[in-house]
Amino acid sequence: MKKIFFLAIILLILSLNVSRAGILDDAQEIEGKIIEFLGEDYALVVKGTYVSPAEKMTYYYLKKERSELANANEISDTEFYYNFSGVAILLGGPYQNYITKELLSNKDAIVQENEYSIGIVTFVTYMNKKYIIFSDNAGYNNLPRTSAGKSPLTKFIPIAYVPAAATGISFFLLWLWNLLLKVLPKILKKSVANNILKKVKKKELKHEFLGFHFKGIRVKFREWFSICISAIIFALTISYTYYMTRDDIAVFILSTILVNAIIYSIRHLIRLLMDVHHEIHTEYHIWFFGAIITLISGFLGNTFSLAGYTISDETKTANEGKIQFMINTLTVVASASLFVWNIFFPNVIVQMSMILGISIAFLQLLPFTPFSGKKIYTWSKIAWIMVFIPSMIFYGFVNLVV
Repeated sequence: MKKIFFLAIILLILSLNVSRAGILDDAQEIEGKIIEFLGEDYALVVKGTYVSPAEKMTYYYLKKERSELANANEISDTEFYYNFSGVAILLGGPYQNYITKELLSNKDAIVQENEYSIGIVTFVTYMNKKYIIFSDNAGYNNLPRTSAGKSPLTKFIPIAYVPAAATGISFFLLWLWNLLLKVLPKILKKSVANNILKKVKKKELKHEFLGFHFKGIRVKFREWFSICISAIIFALTISYTYYMTRDDIAVFILSTILVNAIIYSIRHLIRLLMDVHHEIHTEYHIWFFGAIITLISGFLGNTFSLAGYTISDETKTANEGKIQFMINTLTVVASASLFVWNIFFPNVIVQMSMILGISIAFLQLLPFTPFSGKKIYTWSKIAWIMVFIPSMIFYGFVNLVV
């Protein structure tokens, strides 16, 4: 049993590509501490509800390869009872495992935390019971998708499939909306259909506006109002997805709104600057149906960013395609960079920015109206494929796997 946990740490570090020398040094140090702490006691494995992929891969590999671990009693953190014998092995940090959170927040617990190249091993003694906590760094700083457990979809499918199901439902609603706009005039009388479509169809660009020019840039009050409202809707919804069980939820909601507003502002400032360069006129508008899907998606377990879209006079669509390609490519690259940064230096703000960025970029790259991906696809199919495929893979990994 001692060697099992020694191997677990090695695999955990290997899964995140640390140097060979660092692995061996860390593994040797961890092995001695585990042997001393564990002794000959029986182990109870307690898996956290939101254990990371690295920790899951380590555990399931060991369970398959080692008969000792396969025979160990395995329960979830929601099934845990404190009246156990032996040593409890907790998989996941305080934001992944409820028992880990309870132990580390208890002032009477004796805690010895050991931080290594990429993971953390914590030894805890509380009420004459022993605990060993295994987690990658992310388990202490990342954002578990807590809304998945509250989703109504859990009545029909396992919690692990909730984010993917929520994504599928959101895409179905988008498809249904586009289908409705196409078939509604054929189903209803033309005059009735037109009156309805006026309320829901894509808005037309108005050249007059309340605002001012700054070095050639159009600063429209209505546009920046739409940008702020869209950012707030998305931020509040994603806060529900990730923060609803945190004690400091108010702080994180405000932080998310601020970070999201900054991301939106940077993206749209680039667009407005490129508008001046290419001599075109675009404007961002709130999309109310998209805002409703955003709220529904968050409630179901995986937040979409659909609260607004960009409209134009559509006289220079090629230039619009170039602009949107650049904006969304920069967003994807920035999000990927933040993802790598968060692996080695985990931080909630960094992860929040990464999730917000890739969620916005991926959905805006969808190749149909009203998303900017339609303009990119029309301008260059190859350019669209070059940015959409990586963004789809990255979005799926971040939102459906991690």
